[in-house]
Amino acid sequence: EQGRGFAVVADEVRMLAQRTRESTEQIRQTIDTWQKETQEVVSTVTHANTRADESIELVNHSSEELKQVAARMDQITEVNEQVASGAREQEQTSESVSNNVHRLSEGAQSATGRAARIAKASAELTDQSGKLFEVIGRFQLEPDIEVW
Repeated sequence: EQGRGFAVVADEVRMLAQRTRESTEQIRQTIDTWQKETQEVVSTVTHANTRADESIELVNHSSEELKQVAARMDQITEVNEQVASGAREQEQTSESVSNNVHRLSEGAQSATGRAARIAKASAELTDQSGKLFEVIGRFQLEPDIEVW
């Protein structure tokens, strides 16, 4: 009878050992799964960090380019102001010439017509300058950098 009790205990120990092996295997598989998932998360975070660094670099580059565009726009505005000022001066000069021409003889009247044409050209130049300001006002940047 003691042998039979010993056999029952031995069977129980074997079943317990089997369940322990199975539990250990399940734990190992769970740990392996967690390690794989953790590696994937680390890889994803690393990739996202790299992409963020690239995005920051692109933003910095774009910022510099926008500063350059703004500086060029300031130069264009300055040139346009000089052109407009020159056109105003030219218009004033044309008026002065026109007044002097009226005091001259009949032959000088043809010069008056020329002065009027100069004033018209000056007005057209002023008009063209205004149109140029409108075109510059509609100027928009289109990014040439591909963003993911």
